[in-house]
Amino acid sequence: MRSGFSSRAAALLVAAANGMGCGDDELHTRTLRDVGDFCVESGADGSLTFSVRTALGDPCLSGCAINTMSCRATLAGHRIELMSRIEIRGRPGIVECQSECIGSTASCELDAPPPGNYAFGFASRVHRATLPLEGALGLFGEHDCEPALNPP
Repeated sequence: MRSGFSSRAAALLVAAANGMGCGDDELHTRTLRDVGDFCVESGADGSLTFSVRTALGDPCLSGCAINTMSCRATLAGHRIELMSRIEIRGRPGIVECQSECIGSTASCELDAPPPGNYAFGFASRVHRATLPLEGALGLFGEHDCEPALNPP
């Protein structure tokens, strides 16, 4: 007798965990919080623009779903708290879907904080920087703010 999962059983478990079966008339919604890499830039007036993106495959977002990403930045003293959220909704009427992973992006803004040292918090991570910034600064990710990785 063989023990353990077969590869088909493992694939079914992964598909069920992802909650986005193609060809399923029942629409599923899944929400992921605090995912992605952030990039921040200071505007001419000192305001901050944050861009958040998910890399291809982390998490794996299906092109068969409607993926809506958003971000929020809040200021409390000398701490800037960042939050991201992706809502993944199944598309009705999808009969066949190629398995592919796509990325997602969003941006949010914060009015100009006073110049000084700040802690940027995201999930359980903290990054420290001095404002205003000169150029772009990558936060909480493996990549700098490379234009090719941050599509408009």
